[in-house]
Amino acid sequence: MNAALLPIALIVGSVVLYQVSQKLLPENINPWHALMLYYLLAFVMTVAATLVDRPSQNFLESVRQSNWAVPLVALSIVGIEVGWILAFRTGGSLSLTGLIVNVAVAVVVIPIGLLFFKEKISLVNIAGMVLCVVGLILISRRA
Repeated sequence: MNAALLPIALIVGSVVLYQVSQKLLPENINPWHALMLYYLLAFVMTVAATLVDRPSQNFLESVRQSNWAVPLVALSIVGIEVGWILAFRTGGSLSLTGLIVNVAVAVVVIPIGLLFFKEKISLVNIAGMVLCVVGLILISRRA
């Protein structure tokens, strides 16, 4: 497998597992308690991964090297988690909600990439974005 495809496959597999698991979350569980359980288990898993991986840098050094992006990612994670719980609790479709969210995110982050990170896009990319927006409009309509 191409080395560039491995992380993509990991993300795709994880997002599929994530969305199906979120859809199966019991309706009566408190969303904040569910998040605490998620993060507790994720913490245990990342500590175990760190012990296996044996990074060359100790944790305190990583803390010293972190910046303002870390709390923003933490805030984003909480927003994503609660958003998915609420989306599914209000009748969000497993088959369409993820598609709508991912296309909408792409439409928002593309200008950010262009303006702040000096990323480049081609006319073909722009045509693809237009098709994504049209697709977003079409899939957002109720059947």
